[in-house]
Amino acid sequence: MVEKTFPVILIDGPDGSGKTYLARQLESKGLTYVHVGVPTKPAFQFYMEILDNNSGPLVLDRFHPSDWVYGKIFRGMNDLNDYERWQLEGHLWARSCTIIYCDPPSDVINENLLRGPD
Repeated sequence: MVEKTFPVILIDGPDGSGKTYLARQLESKGLTYVHVGVPTKPAFQFYMEILDNNSGPLVLDRFHPSDWVYGKIFRGMNDLNDYERWQLEGHLWARSCTIIYCDPPSDVINENLLRGPD
């Protein structure tokens, strides 16, 4: 028996770039919306549980790409090692994942930088 897979749309980018707005628009079209925060358990397990617990069309507001920035800055390390990232991206690829990187206007970036890390 072939297992049916559903698409995943992963939206990532800096604060103020419109990720949540876009994700909520997609939710209104029938996708399940999941806002992903800081991993609350080992990162690979955390991300895989999100994928495994949502079998329909899914829109992720942030996911593992944020780790490249926020993991290093706020936790001093990446939450995923290279092998775990490779495995996770394989699971996303198998679910026909589309990744959208949002980029805020330069004035929003400057305001965020002036506010500092908090």
